[in-house]
Amino acid sequence: MKSKKILTIGIVFFLLIYGWMLYQNKALGITEYEIDCSFHPGLDGFTIVQISDFHNEEFGENQQKIIEKVAAFNPDMIAITGDFIDCRNPNVEIAMEFIIGAVEIADVYYVPGNHERWVQKEYKKLCQQMSEAGVHLIANHVEIVSYNGEKILCMGIEDPDFYNVMGAEAEKETARSNIEKLQYAEEDFSLLLSHRPELFDVY
Repeated sequence: MKSKKILTIGIVFFLLIYGWMLYQNKALGITEYEIDCSFHPGLDGFTIVQISDFHNEEFGENQQKIIEKVAAFNPDMIAITGDFIDCRNPNVEIAMEFIIGAVEIADVYYVPGNHERWVQKEYKKLCQQMSEAGVHLIANHVEIVSYNGEKILCMGIEDPDFYNVMGAEAEKETARSNIEKLQYAEEDFSLLLSHRPELFDVY
């Protein structure tokens, strides 16, 4: 009897954890931040919607649910910061359904995550289709964004996994090195897009 109780509790616990994981993967979480731009007053009101860890999820027909939520913020920029496709089921078509709707709302900027690294064939196909749709691919690259007479240096770096770097410290140094290679002026407002910004300190 005791073993049956333990087995039952174990199965219930597993189902609860599994259900929570499914919810986490499919739930839309929204967090809002406001940044003090008093040193660049022209940027007041500039709105960025960041999408991360999309993992090929589907939110309604043609991604309409998430596209409507993005449009509600009336963004000036949409930033996609990695794991847009999922290595376990890399479906470029599902990802592009969101892109097709997103580019109609605002300029879209993209950097890859570790999942893109693990499916190189699909990642190259995704990059080609996103580029054709007008997405700005800025991995290890800088682009200038203009707004109300102000200039934003939009920088992006690849995920350290693209270099097969092992160990947290080595990954951090790779991220730092990639940033240092980007050409930018300190007096300009700089925006860095990265899938794993926790690998380095912000000064």
